[in-house]
Amino acid sequence: MAQASLATTVYWLWYERNKIMYGDSTANVSPLFKMIINDVKLRFAGLQHCFKNTTTNIEAVHPWKTRLN
Repeated sequence: MAQASLATTVYWLWYERNKIMYGDSTANVSPLFKMIINDVKLRFAGLQHCFKNTTTNIEAVHPWKTRLN
């Protein structure tokens, strides 16, 4: 689960970096942060059946305000 969160964060940060480097936009942290949070929540929701319902996974998901089945 941490790997999925890290991959999502790196993707969006790199995406924003490329937009800035090639002159498409300027950086704005708040919308970027919200986009990362929403994407991580969607990934967790889509991958719920892949994770075991262990204490470690439950604690990892708790800050994202989602749950494992």
